[in-house]
Amino acid sequence: MQPEWEKLFSELQTALQDCRLESPDPLKIIECCFIKSDQYWSRIKTEVACHRFSSAAEEIYFFKHLKPSFTSQVEYYNLLYHVEIFKPVSTEELRSFWLREQHRLRDFIREHESFYQYYKSGDTQLDEQYFTRANSHPERLPDAKVYDRDTNATTGYDHIITSILALEKFTEYVEEKLRGLQA
Repeated sequence: MQPEWEKLFSELQTALQDCRLESPDPLKIIECCFIKSDQYWSRIKTEVACHRFSSAAEEIYFFKHLKPSFTSQVEYYNLLYHVEIFKPVSTEELRSFWLREQHRLRDFIREHESFYQYYKSGDTQLDEQYFTRANSHPERLPDAKVYDRDTNATTGYDHIITSILALEKFTEYVEEKLRGLQA
């Protein structure tokens, strides 16, 4: 595994913390975090697009664990930005809004149930099929996000892990908002 990629992820975490301290405005914080996440992922994506992994295990580790760590940040802050912009103003509507948003992860899991169970179980039998570029299926890319359509820097399934991680974090955010409404 490329240690510089892991170092970059640590740097990203520091940059995100800096964003949170930079402004009291939640939208400015979200925008800053999104921009930083996207910048760090872009650096990695450029490198990995022409990188030859030394083994299938190294490639699997990158696409199953490391890449989703970066891209889930981009997706998470994108989700936050959209809900913060489009959330209703009235308290009554706000509660219904957050309750609907709370179902995003559940709905996503339902749509990708077999893969979700595979991933969460820690199974590795199909990792080479799911997480190597040689076995990637370009027809799965329409499901990928706009920041993740480079066929040299993606596999057919890493974007699903990205969404799982982002939606898990997003669900925590939504639950915090719901608790705030109950107080």
